[in-house]
Amino acid sequence: MSKKTIIVFSLAFCFSFLIFHSVAGNILQFGPLTTDTFSPTLEKVEINPVSLATDNYFVMLVSVSQENTEISSVTAVLKSPSQKDTVNVILKRQGQSWNSSFTIPSSYEKGQWSVWEINVIDQYLRTKKYSKEEINTTFLYGVEHGLDLSNENVLNEQKKQECIQNNGIWDEETKTCACPPNYELQDSGICLFVPPCIFTYSPWSECQPDGTQTRTVISSSNCSDTDEPVLTQECDYLDNSNNSDNSCVFNYSPWSECQSNGIQTRTVISSSNCSDDDKPVLTQECDYLDNSNNSDNSCVFTYSPWSECQSNGIQTRTVVSSSNCSDTDEPVLTQKCDYVSSLEELFKKKVEELNTVQKIVDYLNNNFKLVAREGNIAYSPKDFLEKKEGGEQDFAVFTSYVLNEHNFVSFTFAYEYENDNQRGIKYVTSVRDTNLPKYIYFDESGAHAVHYGWSFRDLCRKEEERLGIKILRYGTVSPTSVDLNPQEWVIFREESNAEEDEPLIEKCIFTYSPWSECQPDGTRTRNVISFFPENCEGGEPKLIENCNYVKPTIPCIFTYSPWSECQPNGTQTRKLISKMPANCSEGDPVLAQSCAYIEPVKPETDPVVTPTATPTTTSLTAPTNTISDIISQTPGNAKEKLKGECLRAGINNEEDCDIFNYQAKIVPECLSLGLTNQDQCRDYFLSNYGKPLKCKTLSDENCAKLIDDVILSALEKSIDEEKKNELIQVSGSKAVINVVNNSPVISIPELEEKKEIKMENLPISVKEDESISVKLIPIETNESQKGLSPVAISISSEGNDLPDDVVARIGQDFKIETLSGVDRAIVEGKPLEQPKFNSFKGESLIVESVETEEKGSLVIRGKSNPGEIITLFIYSSIPIVVTVQADQDGNWIYTLDKSMVDGTHEVYAVLHNDEGRIIEASTPKIFFVAETQAISMEEMLLSGNISEVKDDPENMMTLYLWGGISIIIILIALLLIAKRKTE
Repeated sequence: MSKKTIIVFSLAFCFSFLIFHSVAGNILQFGPLTTDTFSPTLEKVEINPVSLATDNYFVMLVSVSQENTEISSVTAVLKSPSQKDTVNVILKRQGQSWNSSFTIPSSYEKGQWSVWEINVIDQYLRTKKYSKEEINTTFLYGVEHGLDLSNENVLNEQKKQECIQNNGIWDEETKTCACPPNYELQDSGICLFVPPCIFTYSPWSECQPDGTQTRTVISSSNCSDTDEPVLTQECDYLDNSNNSDNSCVFNYSPWSECQSNGIQTRTVISSSNCSDDDKPVLTQECDYLDNSNNSDNSCVFTYSPWSECQSNGIQTRTVVSSSNCSDTDEPVLTQKCDYVSSLEELFKKKVEELNTVQKIVDYLNNNFKLVAREGNIAYSPKDFLEKKEGGEQDFAVFTSYVLNEHNFVSFTFAYEYENDNQRGIKYVTSVRDTNLPKYIYFDESGAHAVHYGWSFRDLCRKEEERLGIKILRYGTVSPTSVDLNPQEWVIFREESNAEEDEPLIEKCIFTYSPWSECQPDGTRTRNVISFFPENCEGGEPKLIENCNYVKPTIPCIFTYSPWSECQPNGTQTRKLISKMPANCSEGDPVLAQSCAYIEPVKPETDPVVTPTATPTTTSLTAPTNTISDIISQTPGNAKEKLKGECLRAGINNEEDCDIFNYQAKIVPECLSLGLTNQDQCRDYFLSNYGKPLKCKTLSDENCAKLIDDVILSALEKSIDEEKKNELIQVSGSKAVINVVNNSPVISIPELEEKKEIKMENLPISVKEDESISVKLIPIETNESQKGLSPVAISISSEGNDLPDDVVARIGQDFKIETLSGVDRAIVEGKPLEQPKFNSFKGESLIVESVETEEKGSLVIRGKSNPGEIITLFIYSSIPIVVTVQADQDGNWIYTLDKSMVDGTHEVYAVLHNDEGRIIEASTPKIFFVAETQAISMEEMLLSGNISEVKDDPENMMTLYLWGGISIIIILIALLLIAKRKTE
């Protein structure tokens, strides 16, 4: 073979090798570092003045101890006397304290307000929450026309109005509020109708000689232990009316119980026309039941009848008599029973469950019927719940009442309209849902929640468009009132112009909360507190604006190696191991100090000097502050501790331990500095930390890939604020994942107007003709979790309102009070605290392995304490949340029967409490998926990135192009060989 032929073959081989060397996939397992610092302490809370009229400003001052921690923000929550109105205050730093001026909308409740909650957040983004009892600060709001609210008359007038609003009766003499008959005072301060106690009796007995007759209770309804039945009454005793012959007549007591001798007795109560010769009949024979089975003279108890079944599922009885019993004999006084909840209990439980607008809408649509009903007096919410049907007024009152119970700002909204010269009144519910005004209307197809703008005029306009009517006037009614005649009507159209479409329009002017502090992204935000005038229409509030972010100067805390031995020049040195936090900018490390050098004693013989080898150098030298340096420079016990932390995460070598720590802390550092894309964060990482230790054995290309796909992978999947807001609005809803126009989409079918949220990527692989039913679980995001999703995906089949794994464990007919941990939190719709970029850790929770089966199912194994219910967070663009229960040995296995998309993923095991807060969390396992299979990091680095080649059409085109060129070169080589042979 000629030299030319060999060269051609070599070129062809090289091109082919380069082409097929770029296909890849991944698996890797790392976790975060945590830092221990002091938490901030609340020292003083003041509000000035302590009493103020409406439309004036209060000033709030909060003092917080700094200790060793820099405070990043302080917020407060203020609540009205009945807790129905809430004001949020964002405080600003001023020296060593925090303050803010705020006002309370004039429509809010007057009286003694409380500082309900204060949240202090430090620079490590940990929140310390102080409760109302710890703060103990109140102030008076609502002085009208310059009157002092502390004036007794003003306070009594306020109490009177609250009493009337809550269905109570005000006593002017005692200045107290009482519930009317058959009404009961609730914990919320509202008088609710309670059905009266009704006893069903036996017939009255015959009149006795003492002039009384008796009866017994057969059954009772809505009665408690304090209700007393009427069991006796006076009567006219007729004594021997037929005794016309004046013969002797005895009146007797009832017969006694039959005695053991077979005799029962009675006594003479009175007699008439009797002498000593007349003998009363005082005994008679009877059949004595002598406990024939009690031949051994054992203890026998005689009991009263069983009581009615109580709410705890227990009924009781008492001992009437006993025979042959001692102190050691125990009577059976309780037994289990099937308790049927009262209407009051069912009502209270249902109101507690309906804690969101969507839950109320779903409940009404699935259980109630709208019927035509006249009048402006609605059913009470409890009566409506029992009837399961009613008119618009009944639906509206029930909805506004339930929302108010959950501290929503809600009203029953009434409006008078004209249509075809006919007038009428309709009712809807107005509610502020997550700071977004909505109203709920009711028609034959059910209840519907829609956004209407910012004012009641906008609501009227929306209703006119929906029904094709002309609204003349409108008014609001308290959510606790069943009388739907508004105290004040507001004109929407003049009656003379009812036929013309020219409403009186005033544009809304908004009152805002103070601007938040400027964020690293150069923006600040605020909320709408109120708007005016009340009958305005339209207007767009300005809730965000640009600002100049000033990076805070943060003092550094340094960690050093031990001091070296003192040198002949009288100095000793040490090395800098770390500085905290990573973005600190104030202070310099002290790496040298003076010391007293002591000359060593020379040995009698010269020591043998062994030359040391000069270390070789490499172009990819690790920086001096890598984790591997810390391991090599610290004493043995510190080295063992650091390696132990890595070993707990399943990492047993220094290279992976180095990446383990970088992967946990670099992305949060970048986000805190406003570096939100990979290019910016990569530059920051390399300039501050250098290349990872593992890069010594990798090419520059694979080193860059390791940094982007492992250390900085979370940045690529971060979710922007607009998408987060869309997801927050549908949090807690059932949804369907499918593909529309080659893009993954989350669809919310249960909304009146079908909502679709387009996503750049989703964690589950979905085919064009496939739909996956899921539940969108709400999850919390704090300052360090800005780029993370506010919802998680949980597989939930059609017909299940809860995740499938939860239903499989607790069933459908569960009782909330029997649930605990994450099960209770999910059932009650509470947001789950998430572990990513958080400092939680624990020793008992371990994710041991992540594998895939033949069909692409993901199998996750781990350990915990026996019997614990574990939450698994599988992170991608949107996390997947599943739950699993450990067996008696603490082992658990979860199989996700859905294929994961190609790319980087990580899984945490978490133990939650009833409120959804984290008790303990594992270090994460990070894995890579390529073509539905989990593969190792080494396989990924050797073969390139399969997901990028697969998903990028330009990469595919490049692959085809080089493949074609290689084939052409091979054909040319074959032709040259053939020609050579011919010659």
